[in-house]
Amino acid sequence: LAIAFVLGSGGVVVGFMRWLWWRLNAAGELAASITGWGVAPLLLLGVFDEPARWVFDPTATFSTDGDLLGARMLFMAIVVTGMAVAVSLNTQPTHVDRLKEFVRRARPIPLGWRPVIRQLDATAGPYEGLLRTLVSWAIATLCVLTLLFGIGQVLLGGPLIGAGCLVVFAITLWLTIRRINQDTAEFDEAIN
Repeated sequence: LAIAFVLGSGGVVVGFMRWLWWRLNAAGELAASITGWGVAPLLLLGVFDEPARWVFDPTATFSTDGDLLGARMLFMAIVVTGMAVAVSLNTQPTHVDRLKEFVRRARPIPLGWRPVIRQLDATAGPYEGLLRTLVSWAIATLCVLTLLFGIGQVLLGGPLIGAGCLVVFAITLWLTIRRINQDTAEFDEAIN
């Protein structure tokens, strides 16, 4: 389980970055993936234990100490993200037409996409604000988690809690679908 957390922590940041920064490209993502798969075994085999002792505690075992799982995850996220950024900046960016098409369809938060958005004409459509994006993300996350937890509770002997979670799931699923339909309608209006 710790291996999955450590390995996954690097990829999560890079996955989000693809939506937040126009410059991250496929080469950067590939380098990040290879780096994660290369560094995780070294991390868990103790290669970084000695340097970590300087940072944390002279008796700490960075590779196996359960209290340092978060530190291992943070270490992986920093290393993998750093590699993705370095490789992306040192390779050709994704072709601008492909970036423009992505912006037209996905309408990402403008903050990291301004250079591409400036090149678009008025047909790009409205962009979702950061607050609406975060609320949509929170609702969808709650939807998935209440479904999983609700099914688990129903199957493992907590039917009341499970039923409550499934009710919350149904409500958040409805809200998620409604928000997607609103966003799609706004996009269709903007391009027609």
